[in-house]
Amino acid sequence: MNHVELGAYGEMLVYQVLQETGGRVTLGGGADVIFEGIKIEVKTAKPSKYNGQTLGYQFCLSKPGHTDFRKSDVLVLIPLDENDNPRAAYVIPTSVIGKRKKITMPMSLGSRFVDYREAWELLADIQGGAV
Repeated sequence: MNHVELGAYGEMLVYQVLQETGGRVTLGGGADVIFEGIKIEVKTAKPSKYNGQTLGYQFCLSKPGHTDFRKSDVLVLIPLDENDNPRAAYVIPTSVIGKRKKITMPMSLGSRFVDYREAWELLADIQGGAV
């Protein structure tokens, strides 16, 4: 799976999860996924070495000329296993990310964002697209 396919796969996974809620969900339109007016940026990663030695996940959050997560209300990080199956989903309000351009996560999935693992209920707390 190349980079573009990986991104589209993650977006479809989030779309499917949100579609099951019965809420209004669309792909595109100024964000990867829009759920009840909430703009969601989706980042998907396969295991790779970061810092030249540590096996884990790297999520590139912003890059000049590409989508910038700060234009969305929520960031969803999806680490995949070696067979491209999702291991978890981290549902993080973009306001808590700060100015980070990248998030790395070890294979254990332990990170400062552990409280946001499978935190889909946060979407209910976001009113009118404002976090």
